[in-house]
Amino acid sequence: MNDPAPKDGSSQAAPAGEEIEVPQWINDLVPVAERARPVLLGELVYLVMALVLLALIWDADPLGLGLPQAILLALVGYAYALRCGGARRRLGQADSPAPLRAGAYTTMLVLVADLVCSALGLAVWVMGALRGSEHPLEAGALAAAVAMTTAVAGVLACEVPSTAPRWLAPAAQLAGLLAVVCLTLAVLSTQWINPWWWVLALAIVTDLLGLLAIRAGRRRDRGECA
Repeated sequence: MNDPAPKDGSSQAAPAGEEIEVPQWINDLVPVAERARPVLLGELVYLVMALVLLALIWDADPLGLGLPQAILLALVGYAYALRCGGARRRLGQADSPAPLRAGAYTTMLVLVADLVCSALGLAVWVMGALRGSEHPLEAGALAAAVAMTTAVAGVLACEVPSTAPRWLAPAAQLAGLLAVVCLTLAVLSTQWINPWWWVLALAIVTDLLGLLAIRAGRRRDRGECA
């Protein structure tokens, strides 16, 4: 006879010798985490290099953002997509025997890009505060937004169909970089637009590009498995 469930709604401990059922989403998360760890650790070196260069050429004033600084920020995201997106098939099918759900690897690339670019923005914020910038938080948010938008746009470009010309993905990534840099400089040059509004616009665009990238990655993975 089974014991009645506790009246307070708490769950009982599983009987000895009985296996505990693990939720499926945890099983799906484990192989993604296995692939995310080396990607994230590998990006730390490039992140430090970018921060050193930024410290040399920019005082972390958002209104003082010029062409060299904007290109460097966008290159952080562009280089990330170029390295990780180009190797997605090799990393997605090797390194671990555990299978991935369709679109899981693309989702991992978007999430790691978020972590890397957020760390970049945080470092720029600290750098600006240490240098006595008037708007260090604004500068950090702008740096993270520029890098993140470029990175996610690059990840989306890597999800073009495998039947597309090989030059299409690099050309789309470069177009994304140029668009982010030119629009950012154009917005900041007009003093009647608050940089926070541009940060918000980039965040919305990044979310939309991320959803499109995950959807395209899921469709591409299902097509390759068919």
